[in-house]
Amino acid sequence: MSRACVLATLLPLLALAGCESSGASSRGPFVMRKPQWDYQSYDRIAVLPVQVSEKVKSALSELDREAAEEAARQATFLLEDRLAANGQFTVLPRGALDDVLSAQDAQGLATMEEPASILPAGKITEADALLVGSLEQFALKTEQSEELQPVYVRDDAGHIIRDEAGQPRLIREEVVKLHRHEARVGGRFRIIEAQTGKVLYTHAVEPILHADSQRDAPPRAKPAELAENAAKEWAEDFYVNVAPIRRQAKFKSEMLTVALDYYQGRYDETKEIPATQSEFLVVVRKLPPVCNRTRCRVTVAAARGGEYFDQDFVWSSADPVRGVAIRVPVQKLKEAGGEKFYARLYCEGEAEPVLERKFYLATGESE
Repeated sequence: MSRACVLATLLPLLALAGCESSGASSRGPFVMRKPQWDYQSYDRIAVLPVQVSEKVKSALSELDREAAEEAARQATFLLEDRLAANGQFTVLPRGALDDVLSAQDAQGLATMEEPASILPAGKITEADALLVGSLEQFALKTEQSEELQPVYVRDDAGHIIRDEAGQPRLIREEVVKLHRHEARVGGRFRIIEAQTGKVLYTHAVEPILHADSQRDAPPRAKPAELAENAAKEWAEDFYVNVAPIRRQAKFKSEMLTVALDYYQGRYDETKEIPATQSEFLVVVRKLPPVCNRTRCRVTVAAARGGEYFDQDFVWSSADPVRGVAIRVPVQKLKEAGGEKFYARLYCEGEAEPVLERKFYLATGESE
């Protein structure tokens, strides 16, 4: 599977403490994040069912509406489970407010500019705050296409063999039929003060893409299944922004690599970048599950000092094997001068990198 990653700026952390290392260039920090709302004043939380917006419903077929409703349910369940396990909040049992809030009320709370009109004083006494979500983007897609794909010469280890100019050696090109399923899910969540109807916090998420493709046969994951997973990630993104987080993640050196390109389902990994190459890849992949929706940053720095490239992204666990591939112009290395460079991965605004990968430009000597 693959999913687009949304670029984001880093959010501040309360603290980050190191723990046991799992390799020469890896470690396992505890990541702690403080939410950007007054969460400590609201102990009792009610998670209302995520609503599919009327606009989305009207644009979908009956079958796709059912898929959207199921995706919304899965988002609700994940959010309930995460908040209950967090320990900061007392999460009301599912359905605890069914007698005082209808489905229409929940829809209004999720979408109205002034939700206070739905919550007259004293109507809700069981909860301090309500969490409501509105699924506002939903699309399923199935497509087939024919593509001309190159077949390259490889050595016994499976690495692509290159010519003197650094270009892959081509055997032939072949036509392949590709089948692709995808789903896009997005929307916003709100936290509403139960006694007043005041909106305490709003969190919007750009549409999250989940996709699966396969040659010569339909992918295993159906579009509706992809939609459920995308909806769960949508809810996960909200959770990590509204609840205090303390997560341990063990990073391994192979999670950060340098490659010349991506061919036929594999990265052409390297320790040396030919000066004739126009760009190369810094690849982040297979991060621990606890890193899902974590804000990260990749930098490229010369060994003698100075960063010459950096890019932020949000890690998604949808396609951990392919991961996130960031293209870096080779010209950046030439401008820096020297032969030895480091690719570094930072997570959650940490001052020190969690991973580091050494590589060289052209025929620089290796250590």
